[in-house]
Amino acid sequence: MTEPPGTAHDEAVLVLASFPDDEAALCAMAAAEGEAAKPVPAQDFESALAGGAGCLIMTEGALRPAILDPLLHWAAGQPAWSALPLLIITRSAGRLPHPIAGRHPVGVQVTLLHRPSTPEVMRLAIRQAMDARRRQYLIRDQMEKLEASHKQVLLLGREVQHRAKNSLAKVSSILRHTWRTAKSPEQFIENLERRIEATARGLDLMTETDWKGAKLAHLFAVEARAVFGKSFGDRFACDGEDIALNAEAALALHLVAHELTTNAVKYGAFSTRAGRVTVRWRRTGEGENEKLEFVWEETGGPAVARPRARGFGSQVVEQALAMQLGGYVQMNFRPEGLRCRMIMPLAEILSDATP
Repeated sequence: MTEPPGTAHDEAVLVLASFPDDEAALCAMAAAEGEAAKPVPAQDFESALAGGAGCLIMTEGALRPAILDPLLHWAAGQPAWSALPLLIITRSAGRLPHPIAGRHPVGVQVTLLHRPSTPEVMRLAIRQAMDARRRQYLIRDQMEKLEASHKQVLLLGREVQHRAKNSLAKVSSILRHTWRTAKSPEQFIENLERRIEATARGLDLMTETDWKGAKLAHLFAVEARAVFGKSFGDRFACDGEDIALNAEAALALHLVAHELTTNAVKYGAFSTRAGRVTVRWRRTGEGENEKLEFVWEETGGPAVARPRARGFGSQVVEQALAMQLGGYVQMNFRPEGLRCRMIMPLAEILSDATP
């Protein structure tokens, strides 16, 4: 059996008979049941078996050691689900033919058919033999599906474990850095809860797309809506082609979106009614050097000055771009508003599947 796993299989009825009239009659009976019959000369028997068999019908006279030995050797090497139906036409149905008597035919199901029998009896035996063979293939397919499902479960288990470890490491990093930059226990708790909630939103977003990633515009809009707390209307605008990010890039940029939006709510454009944020992106370069240029630009907010110390939000943005995505960031604290420019290698962030 060399067919690909899980394929439909409909093998021929192999016929071995000592006399041409018996061979023709047996082939006609198989054809009457809608089965393909294949007369097999003794010298071609082994090659015919190698091509597969639905069942094997032979007269007792054709059952010689030269036939039986390769048959039993072939059958013993078949998978556990396989048991080739072997119909033997004999005048002594009360006993096994001499060549097979005393042997244990592993991998074959022997049925003795008394000669003479009516054509209806012979056809019924052929039909039952082929039905049994097809059920064997159904069992094979179910076994292969179960094995594939088992492998998939193991693979998913390892993937869940890997993602859980990454998430715990990320939360641990957030915990340490939030503690270092907090000015009070109350601020520490507030900032920690906010960042963990943002991490959870990113994981929820990945779950919704079966971890295929996320659309760039959707990712920033979702986080802006979550942090802003209400509809932001025309105060937040996106301008760029519809780019689908892979899961790693989406999670990294989700945290970037959270930190930039939170900063805009606390100190920047979203802290005033007139302020607005525009994000735009475009492709630059060609081939292996093709990159994505992304710009977060705030206007209409309070006057901006460069902070004296680099906060955790800035670290998140820089580390997400440099360490996770192989890019870099430029933070420009202009008086009229923050301008954050990010450059990322396109091949590192694009998704292979549409989320």
